Amino acid sequence: MPDRPVRLLLVEDNPGDADLVLEMLDEAAPGGFTVDQAARLAQGVEILSQGKTDLTLTDLGLPDSSGLDTFHALLTAAPDVPVVVLTGSDNPETGLAAVRSGAQDYLVKGRLDAPLLVRTLRYAVERKRAELALRESEERYRGMVEVALAAAADRNIEGLVFGGMIRRHPQMLQSLAIARKVADARVPVLVRGESGVGKELVSRAVHDSGSRRDKPFVVINSAAVPGTLLEAELFGVEPGAATGVAGRRGKLEEADGGTVFLDEVGDMELPLQSKLLRFLQDGVVERVGRTKPVAVDVRIVAATNQDLEEMIRQGRFRKDLYFRLNAVELSLPPLRGSSSDIRDFVFHFVDRCSRESGRSIRGISPQALARLVAHDWPGNIRQLQHVIHRAVLVAEGDTIDLGDLPTDLHQVAPVPDELPQGRARPALRAAHERMTSEVERRLVLDCLEKSGWRVTEAAKLAGYSRVHMHRLMRKHGIRRPK
Repeated sequence: MPDRPVRLLLVEDNPGDADLVLEMLDEAAPGGFTVDQAARLAQGVEILSQGKTDLTLTDLGLPDSSGLDTFHALLTAAPDVPVVVLTGSDNPETGLAAVRSGAQDYLVKGRLDAPLLVRTLRYAVERKRAELALRESEERYRGMVEVALAAAADRNIEGLVFGGMIRRHPQMLQSLAIARKVADARVPVLVRGESGVGKELVSRAVHDSGSRRDKPFVVINSAAVPGTLLEAELFGVEPGAATGVAGRRGKLEEADGGTVFLDEVGDMELPLQSKLLRFLQDGVVERVGRTKPVAVDVRIVAATNQDLEEMIRQGRFRKDLYFRLNAVELSLPPLRGSSSDIRDFVFHFVDRCSRESGRSIRGISPQALARLVAHDWPGNIRQLQHVIHRAVLVAEGDTIDLGDLPTDLHQVAPVPDELPQGRARPALRAAHERMTSEVERRLVLDCLEKSGWRVTEAAKLAGYSRVHMHRLMRKHGIRRPK
């Protein structure tokens, strides 16, 4: 039963037919409808202009209008008010034509009964409300995406060629600005940051934004190649250097005129670190098994997620190599704690993964977005991208919901065990509980407002049972506004 009577506009010039409709409504739904009546199209349009109508039930044949012109005039006067058409003909074509033009449904005079009339009218109202809620959700989501894209555009750095989405974090903006300034220099660059923050993207931006952009950008992961093979990968092998070994150029020669990106440089073994240092000093390559050096023009951009200073103290990384590589340092911030960046990336990845996967995902629920923002993302942007890609693939509807996220994201993260002891720990735990309660309260309110304060529909939106929704409303002192 609706929470308030449905405000119905009945447009019917035949008094007998109008009285019959009123009698049926009173019989099947006493008190369920408040009816405004009009005998002419002009009167109906005037009533619609007052903005109080929930639903229009109209005959198509009126003294001042006829056929589909009547329907179109009423729909134009109030596009968000659903229309059900009454037709006096047993031929359904007139009613079907109206439905194809945007009517919610049609009814045939002479074949009406009270339950059918009430059921059709209520269904028309509910379906239109669902359409409007979906449209509002889509517009809100598009607006959020547009804001994110506009913010990204505002963060553009003149002359920077960057293949990713520029974050709002000041440290990221500063590092990219430096990357653009040194793009044309030959000096090595050291990019530092946790796994998944985009070190390769930034390294490529250094290459693409400078005069070497048309030359090779060669990637080698020091951690992925065994130490015995990494030297040959970098410097190449001379023919005949060993039995059965064919000669080949190394990555440094292949990248002549361009850039070599040395990922995970902290995993390089000490003997190879010495050879890399000599190359940085002299600019010449000595293949394995060859004594005659080859001069190459290559810029080195290295990246690491390790504490090189601590490795130097432990004797695992050469101090002189560190100073050579660290001519320019770009430090990239982690994703955790940057709620605006997380939201931007969520919208970006939902849109991109939907297109790439052929799915029609229109957005993400507030509940799911809140959990993504609250997560600490140890794998940073790469992990977030994988989570969104998975959610896009498994989503049942056209919106990513909490249940589409991995199970470890379904609950707000617990208060860590390593919180300080004593008086600080209860205070932090209480703050955490208040935050969790506020997220829950906002979710319940949001779903109630979206559903027009219909508790059953709000419960479905939130993913709760009706009983649990009532329990949460009592818990948070939420009452329907008067």
